Amino acid sequence: MLKNLLLRRLTTAKTLLLTLLAGLLLTTNLKAQIPASTALSYNPVESDFTTMPNNIVSGVTGNFTIEAWVYWRGGPAFQRVFDFGTGTGNWMAFAASSNFGTNGAVFAFQTPTASGNIQSPAPLPTNSWTHVAVTIDAAGVATMYINGVNVASGNLGFHPADLGATNFDYLGRSQFPADPYFNGIIDELRLSSIVRYTTGFTPPTSEFTPDANTLGLYHFNEGDPSQLSVDASGHLADAMLDGSTNPETQDPTWISFNTLPVTMTGFSAQRSGNAISLAWKASTKGEGGQFIVERSRDGRTFQQIGFVNITRIAGTSNYSFVDRLPADGKNFYRVRIDETNSAAKYSLVVWVDMKERAGFGLYPNITADMIYVKVPDASNLFIYNSMGALVKKLTLSASQYIDVQGLSKGMYLVRIEGSEQPLRFIKL
Repeated sequence: MLKNLLLRRLTTAKTLLLTLLAGLLLTTNLKAQIPASTALSYNPVESDFTTMPNNIVSGVTGNFTIEAWVYWRGGPAFQRVFDFGTGTGNWMAFAASSNFGTNGAVFAFQTPTASGNIQSPAPLPTNSWTHVAVTIDAAGVATMYINGVNVASGNLGFHPADLGATNFDYLGRSQFPADPYFNGIIDELRLSSIVRYTTGFTPPTSEFTPDANTLGLYHFNEGDPSQLSVDASGHLADAMLDGSTNPETQDPTWISFNTLPVTMTGFSAQRSGNAISLAWKASTKGEGGQFIVERSRDGRTFQQIGFVNITRIAGTSNYSFVDRLPADGKNFYRVRIDETNSAAKYSLVVWVDMKERAGFGLYPNITADMIYVKVPDASNLFIYNSMGALVKKLTLSASQYIDVQGLSKGMYLVRIEGSEQPLRFIKL
């Protein structure tokens, strides 16, 4: 009894400490518009993890999507957001970063007979809420989206059912004992039997809702002292903190976060000639402040390009901003909300592609033999494989077809001198 009492006191102290720490981390970057709720915070020093239901993806033989909101605090490579399998020889996983190629986020799998991966150009953003989604279509082509942007794709020839029955299904923990535990927060996990995203998109701005294609859905809204998180779809079993119904050191911690004092809705970006028009609607408290408009070329590093004053009249108003000097290629935008007497928060990220202005292009994006590269004038072209290795270099005098039959199957990145925007294609 004394042991249990001490354990509960230690757990309570842990909860208070991590809640205070999480509160400090989240004052500058919260996922916008998700209703106030709880989420699970993972401390790698304590080896925190969550056990998901056995056989969580064993029935997925065709289209599939797994997505979640993730707040990564950084750290060593191969921290797992999720890892489903039976051990070191049979698993599928998503890690916030890797130690090969671009060190990007990676979705990978291994079975007794096959293995493969797709990797983003960079690790997940740190200290900010990030929407992560991986889709797999019926042909086995996997695509990774970070904040609604297609960052990696490849024909892995893999479906989750290839893992068979699984009994080691984790959040925050790897099948490999030497890999680090996850350092961050996970919320709103949804598994679906369809490819929910086929192009760039704005991530959902409210709690995920179940539908006929939902395999499993976890809001992680239960809060302390619960050891379980209910599957809101009703199809799978409940998730369990560290795999035990008893409070333990390896339990992730329930934390809460608040909605924005300013509630933004309908944030959009649209090309208007050679400019980009941003528009949003916001409900404010009437205390004034500013919307700081920020732009990025890669969706990760942002710089301020202007501001819009927040009205001092309480209620809902429409706001807009025009970027008259966008860059060639993709332009990513977010709004920092600096309302008086409130901590700064961030909107979702939206983007517009202006690459047509520069006259660069590539099609088709999926091919078995040829690609057509469009250039405005003579340029050097470089083709890199998914590991970042240069596999082909050409000097183009004009737009032309390029034979890629000799390349291995997989995802390739194309860089053209004179264009800051990389192009991609999948070799079948």
